[in-house]
Amino acid sequence: MTNVILAEIRNKSISPYCRLSDRGLEAVFAGFFDIIRLNAGDSIALGTHSHRYTSVIRGAITVDGADNREGKRFDAFASASGPLVLSQGDGDLRLRALEPTLLLSGDGDVIDDIVSIDTLVSGRGIEADIVQLILMRQSKGFAGLPTEALVNVYERMTPVIVEAGEDVVRQDMKGDSFYFLRHGCAEVWREELEDDEPRHVATLGSGDCFGEEALILGGARNATVRMITPGELLSLDGDSYNELVAKPSVARISIDEAKAKIAAGAHLVDVRYQDEWDDGHLPGAVHIPLSVLRARVGEVTPDRDVVVYCRSGRRSQVGAFLMAQNGFTAYSMDGGINGWTDDIVRPNLQ
Repeated sequence: MTNVILAEIRNKSISPYCRLSDRGLEAVFAGFFDIIRLNAGDSIALGTHSHRYTSVIRGAITVDGADNREGKRFDAFASASGPLVLSQGDGDLRLRALEPTLLLSGDGDVIDDIVSIDTLVSGRGIEADIVQLILMRQSKGFAGLPTEALVNVYERMTPVIVEAGEDVVRQDMKGDSFYFLRHGCAEVWREELEDDEPRHVATLGSGDCFGEEALILGGARNATVRMITPGELLSLDGDSYNELVAKPSVARISIDEAKAKIAAGAHLVDVRYQDEWDDGHLPGAVHIPLSVLRARVGEVTPDRDVVVYCRSGRRSQVGAFLMAQNGFTAYSMDGGINGWTDDIVRPNLQ
C-alpha cells in the first residue's frame, strides 16, 4: 500500500512530499505520520492541541469549524501547492470527506524537519539516514541546533556497539566524547563525597544524550553510565562537539533585531508553505517556500541583508543557510511569525 501512495504523491505532485528524495519519503512513512482513510460522508476531529499539516492524496474534503476556510474544498490538486495547515488557533476543526478519501497527516514540526534535512543532505550529496537525523533533532541534546549543524554532527559521529553491563563512561575519568543513545537502555550512577556507595540517579533510553557537561567544563565525568541492555551509541569527539554543537553557525537574530534590519532596508523572505502564506504573512515579505528556495534564490537581489522567517524559526535557519551559500548576508528570525506582534497581512480575510 505504501508504494501505491508513494506513486500517487509523485504523479500528483503532492507538495512538499513530491520534492523529497527517496530517503526523505521513507522517513515520512517510518511511523511519524498518519495515513487516514475516509468514506464519503465520514468526518474526523483534529482537536486544538497540535500544529498539523494535512495533504489530500486521493479524494476530497471540506473543513468544518474554520471561519476563513469553512466549506472550502481541498483535493489532491489543491495539495500540490502545499499542505492544509491546521493549528491550535483554528479552534475545534473537523475534516469531512466528500468522496472516498486518503489523507496524509502529521506534526508540522516533524514535516518541516524532514524537508529541511532532506534539502540539505540532497544538496550536499550526503548518504544520510534521515530517520536517524529526525530522532536526533527530537532529542534534548540537540535542541536549538541549526539543521545544517545537526547534519555536520551526524557526519562526524561514530557508531559504537555496547553490551549489557558495560560502562560507557566512568565517574572521575576525563571526558573526551559526547554520546547519543540510538538503541538500548542505560543507568546513571553517581557517588558524592558523603555517599558510601554510588547512587542510581537516572535511567536513559533511546534518544537520550550524555557526556556534554564534562566537555563544556573541560573537566572529569561526574557520573558513571552503565548499559543495562545491549545497545548502539553514536559518539562525537569533544572537539567536534564544541565546534558544531556549542557554537552553531547560522546567524540567528531576535524579532526586535529583525525589525531593525527590515527598517534599514533588509529583504524579508518567507519560506513557509502556500497555505500558511495565504493565512497571514509579514508586510513586505517575498514568498519563496523552502523546498524551491535553491531554484528561486535569484528572485532576491544580493545588494542588501536578508531576514528569513517561517512559522517558528526552524525552516528559516535552513533558508538563511542556503542563502548564505549563495552569497547573501542572511539571518534567521527566531520565533518566526508566531512571535510577531505587529500587523500581519491576512489575504484569506480580505
